Amino acid sequence: MPTGAISALLRLIEDREITLFDGSRYVKPERYQVMQHELGLSEAMLEQKGIFCVHPSFRILALATPPSRGQVRHNVCNMQRQFGSLYTFFLVQGQDAMLPVPVVQWLD
Repeated sequence: MPTGAISALLRLIEDREITLFDGSRYVKPERYQVMQHELGLSEAMLEQKGIFCVHPSFRILALATPPSRGQVRHNVCNMQRQFGSLYTFFLVQGQDAMLPVPVVQWLD
C-alpha cells in the first residue's frame, strides 16, 4: 500500500474522522451530535454542507499478501513496525489462507 494511502487513513483510524479530497467530511458520532445540538443543524443541513457521521460500528479490515515468499519475515516485521499500533495484525499462511472469510463473517 502506498505511504500516502496510510497517511490519509490515519486520521480515520485514530480519530474516526476524515476529510476527503472533494471537501466532504466524515466525523465521529459524538462530534456529529454536538454539531446538531449546539449549532442547531439537522442531519439534512449537515449533509448539504458535506458533513457525514461515521457509523458507530464502523471498522476497517485490511487484508494483504506479502510481495514474495522469500521476504515474508522481513515484510511482516516492517508492516508491524509501521502499522502495529494502529490495529491488530495477524499473519495467515498456507492452509489458513481461507481464514479471512470466517473472520469477516464474524465481524458482520
